Amino acid sequence: HLILKSRIQQLDALQYENDRLREIVTAAERIPDEALFGRIVEVGLDLYEHTVLVNRGTADGVYVGQTVLDPNGVIGQIVRTGLLQSSVMLVTDQSLGIPVQLVRTGLRTILYGSGQDDLLTAPFLERTVDVLKGDIFVTSGLAGRYPAGYPVGRVINISRDSNTAFLNVMVKPVAALKSIREEIGRA
Repeated sequence: HLILKSRIQQLDALQYENDRLREIVTAAERIPDEALFGRIVEVGLDLYEHTVLVNRGTADGVYVGQTVLDPNGVIGQIVRTGLLQSSVMLVTDQSLGIPVQLVRTGLRTILYGSGQDDLLTAPFLERTVDVLKGDIFVTSGLAGRYPAGYPVGRVINISRDSNTAFLNVMVKPVAALKSIREEIGRA
């Protein structure tokens, strides 16, 4: 009985893995350009830098500035390349800014990593702008670094302080940053 239970657990794990891989393949089909699949081989341990190391490098056509996606949206951007491996800066890194657009209103701004594992901020939104909890930010395509229309994050909290000119907008990344294993690099 115990042996059969353990086999069922293994089958469940394989089913989960297959479902996840199907999501990645489906996401790649939605990308109009070529896509390159990679696997995360190391997670950066530096508290001040949010990076992961992937098993693709210049030999595979990876380049600095390349957008990195998962089936849900933007993970980050390639910041260093080697022949066989590259470093990806995650959207949550404080030094990374992404030009975005609010889907509902078309409002453009820049999202920055907060330095926390699962949080972005939109620090330059005036108190009078129309932004609501649940709104989705997508890449705007401005500055040429990220192609337009890829989901980046969903607004989870808005703080309005009458003593400041800007809102305090917190955004949760749509990419599964804590559980990513494979990613799609947009070629």
